[in-house]
Amino acid sequence: TVSRAIYVNKNDDDMQTNDTRTTLLVGVIAVDMSLSSIKKTLDTVSANMGRTSFPILVTPHGDAVYHELMTRFMYQNIFDLNNDISFYEYFQDTKDMKSFAKDVRPSLLEGKILVKKLRVYRALPAGDSATEGFDGKEIETHYYMTPVHGWDLRLALAYDQSDLTTVT
Repeated sequence: TVSRAIYVNKNDDDMQTNDTRTTLLVGVIAVDMSLSSIKKTLDTVSANMGRTSFPILVTPHGDAVYHELMTRFMYQNIFDLNNDISFYEYFQDTKDMKSFAKDVRPSLLEGKILVKKLRVYRALPAGDSATEGFDGKEIETHYYMTPVHGWDLRLALAYDQSDLTTVT
């Protein structure tokens, strides 16, 4: 269940913090969601973001709840929980010596709201990966990060620069 208390200022109708000296609780809004419905939503988001762009959902401890590599066979349910996000999202930029573990992961797990722009080298299937293997591609990636309000989770959108500028 995701829930949020709604407060108004006692002096006027502006939304405020939950400081009871100046605000009045007017209600609570809540939505029940299952992990399978969250996964279905993130699968849809991932499918619409582009080939090399995807969402990431993790706990503050780094446990992956959703990453596109966890859904490679499009299972209905989330699986392989308790793997660290670094198991799925890994890169090292040899030119700038930047990496997911050093430059993205700490900010994501701390729940910071920010954008990190990095050049990453991703392995992508070259046709049928079982017979043709993988090709690498250098991708200008933007990581948009935010905590998920109401839940102790962190969300990141990893966007390929070309997906951000492509009109669909």
